Amino acid sequence: MSALISDGSVFGMSSHLAIRGCLGRSLGQAPASAKSESDRIHFVTPCHRKETDYTKAIELKPDAADAYYNRGIAYSNKGDSDRAIPDYTKAIELKPDYADAYYDRGVAYSDKGDRDRAIADYTKAIELKPDNAKAYNNRGNAYSDKGDRDRAIADYTKAIEIEPDYADAYYNRGNAYSDKGDNDRAIVDYRRSLKLFTDPSDREDALRELRRLRAE
Repeated sequence: MSALISDGSVFGMSSHLAIRGCLGRSLGQAPASAKSESDRIHFVTPCHRKETDYTKAIELKPDAADAYYNRGIAYSNKGDSDRAIPDYTKAIELKPDYADAYYDRGVAYSDKGDRDRAIADYTKAIELKPDNAKAYNNRGNAYSDKGDRDRAIADYTKAIEIEPDYADAYYNRGNAYSDKGDNDRAIVDYRRSLKLFTDPSDREDALRELRRLRAE
């Protein structure tokens, strides 16, 4: 199954990593070919800003949590999770209730394949910001990567409750149902995602899964 995934790769099935900031897609893998967003709504880090801009800000004000967070986003936009994670961690140290920093550190851990740390960070982000549908979706992907389809389905369902038109969550839940052998529910979710997707490649992914299930 081919798809967008926020966050990482295991088990050798093809997928795409999520769109982050100004980037396009990078390749990765996931067991259920999940779709996810490492955050398509970050406006705090303009595309033209570089990590050096935030390094200068940190030098001027070492206790500026936002500067560390934004530099982390800049590193993440370059695909440098190893540098991004310490900056998110520092932002959290300076601002313990920084929900976005927990969320994006979870994405960075997912990119590195560290599902357990990713789940812990998404869970904290949800505690701090319970209406974060993307955190539920991404945590669902991490659970799915670990083979826990039931928890994944619960998270995708919660994401849909928060954002009823969340195409990725419908698609991901369809994958999870399909993996459990519940093809009827999977078809319903794939059809819904097909109606909601606007990107042609995403729509093709949903159509491909529908054709596969109909052929079985």
